[in-house]
Amino acid sequence: EGDIFAMGGSFSFRRTWVNYIPAVTYGNDVVVDYVTFPKEAAWFHENLKNLHVHVVYVVLWADYNTLIKRDEMRKPEYQMGDRCLLLVEEFKKSGLDEKHLLDTSRKTTKDMEYIVEEIMKNPRYRMK
Repeated sequence: EGDIFAMGGSFSFRRTWVNYIPAVTYGNDVVVDYVTFPKEAAWFHENLKNLHVHVVYVVLWADYNTLIKRDEMRKPEYQMGDRCLLLVEEFKKSGLDEKHLLDTSRKTTKDMEYIVEEIMKNPRYRMK
């Protein structure tokens, strides 16, 4: 059986998530890279319980200055501007359990292997 790694952050339509279920059924690991709030991750986890898969929920977190700096590095058409700071506030109000946070403020692309390893192997990110 496969694992689902829900990283990141909001999906508007649960119908999108339903499309991942067949891939898991066939034993594939699936990485979902969306802005995903706790309520949405819990819905997804609940709907996969009968498949006996592990849902790993991680919110990649960074401090305000890092968010702004990283956003400014994007092409102008992909920059979020103030929206990235608003998302931080939305997550703070969402009831997010801190065990699902992975602070990447001081991480660079050189740390990618560590970040992936942390997400895949640390049981704190598994939803129960």
